[in-house]
Amino acid sequence: MAEFSWDTRSPLERALVAARYGAPGEAGVSLNEIRNFDLVQVMARRGKAAETVNAEARLRGDATLIWSGPDQFLVLSNGGKHTIETLAPVLPVRPRSPINRMRER
Repeated sequence: MAEFSWDTRSPLERALVAARYGAPGEAGVSLNEIRNFDLVQVMARRGKAAETVNAEARLRGDATLIWSGPDQFLVLSNGGKHTIETLAPVLPVRPRSPINRMRER
């Protein structure tokens, strides 16, 4: 039986080449690839915007928060620090995955 070998490669391996781009002088933009990260979307339900703001305030400084629209943001973290399960106590409502919603029907 042949042994299976898996070499982990970035999907950006051929597209992103480390080099200087743009006008001469100090670089204005820096690109870095990150791996092994979690990205959780937090959205307010109708009438729950204040609770979402409170959750954002509690997470500020502990996680990278990315605004993604009115009353919603993304939580970016490395290495499983902020998953849906670890964020549940901070969020205004218990998170429900699409799978759990299907089971509730």
